[in-house]
Amino acid sequence: MKLTPRKQRFVELLLQGLTKEQAAQQLKVSKTTAWRWLRSPEVQDQLRKLQDERLRAVHTQLLAAAEIAVSTLVDLCSCRSTYVRAQSARAILEMLLKTTETLELRDRIEALEEKLKALEESNNAEDKIKAA
Repeated sequence: MKLTPRKQRFVELLLQGLTKEQAAQQLKVSKTTAWRWLRSPEVQDQLRKLQDERLRAVHTQLLAAAEIAVSTLVDLCSCRSTYVRAQSARAILEMLLKTTETLELRDRIEALEEKLKALEESNNAEDKIKAA
């Protein structure tokens, strides 16, 4: 369902960091109206959708910056300071561990989802046979 222009503006104000009370005041509606809008499924869906879009854009920027950050850490591993070398090495190893864990978890979840899908398809086929 498409939002009215006022509800859309309400969502935009919330995304800009305003509280629902501040957004209500700016739109010249009551706090009760703002609260009701915020509880409505269409406003929640739009808010979630736009937050997700912004989060994905930030994630893309962070991925690009991560490559530079890792290169910097690698360069720091050859620094004269023992402390800097140790901290850089520690940071690299911690990131490697977290990345490895994340990838392994993703693979395990995908495998479980495939098994679940196959099981559901098998159950659906059995139900059709029983119904016939």
